[in-house]
Amino acid sequence: MIHPEITRLTAKDKVTGLEKQAELIEVERNFRLCYVFADKKQGMKFDIIGYSADGSVLHQETNDESLPYQANATTNSAGE
Repeated sequence: MIHPEITRLTAKDKVTGLEKQAELIEVERNFRLCYVFADKKQGMKFDIIGYSADGSVLHQETNDESLPYQANATTNSAGE
C-alpha cells in the first residue's frame, strides 16, 4: 500500500461507474496487500482510491489493465 493511513480502498470502473471495495490484508507491520475482483464486463480501466478512517481521500490513481506497462498518475490529498 502506498499510504500507511489508508484504511479503505476502492476500485471504480471508468466505463460503468461501478465501485467495489478492495480487501486489505496486513502481511506484517507497514506491509499491506490489497485486491478486488472485477467482472469482465466492467472493462479494464479503473480509478483506485484510498481513504483514511474519516473518509478523506489520501491517494488516487488510474490503472488501465489493457496496457502492458503503465506509469500511473497518482495524487494525494495535497494534490501532489
